[in-house]
Amino acid sequence: MDPEQPITETLIMDSLQELNTAKRLIIHQGHVYLPSLYYAEDGLAGNLKRLLDQRIETETTMAELMKITGEIEEEETLSYGREQFEAIESSLRSKVMILTGGPGTGKTTVINGILKAFSKIHDLSLDLKDYDKKS
Repeated sequence: MDPEQPITETLIMDSLQELNTAKRLIIHQGHVYLPSLYYAEDGLAGNLKRLLDQRIETETTMAELMKITGEIEEEETLSYGREQFEAIESSLRSKVMILTGGPGTGKTTVINGILKAFSKIHDLSLDLKDYDKKS
């Protein structure tokens, strides 16, 4: 490449295409990736999809889950919204769940609810002292 040659859109596109042909970049659906990042993202997305498609068979009925979350609401003096309850339910029935939301939407409250519901369903303690090997 001539250092005096002006940089044009055509020059950039041709250079990207050369790098793609040489497998130094990957161009996929109009996006440009470093190969390591493309394959990492593609692999992660594939694995997440596979896990999300698998449901966990659970003995807990909807009525039992509603009772358990009601107990947690009373203990914590709070009330889960519909979406928060659905997130708790989804987490207990799926191998993977991604919880998103802006600040103040209740993500921490939902995570605490998930942990408490799981511990009640499986009769587990959330007190770390109960698992201290010294005792």
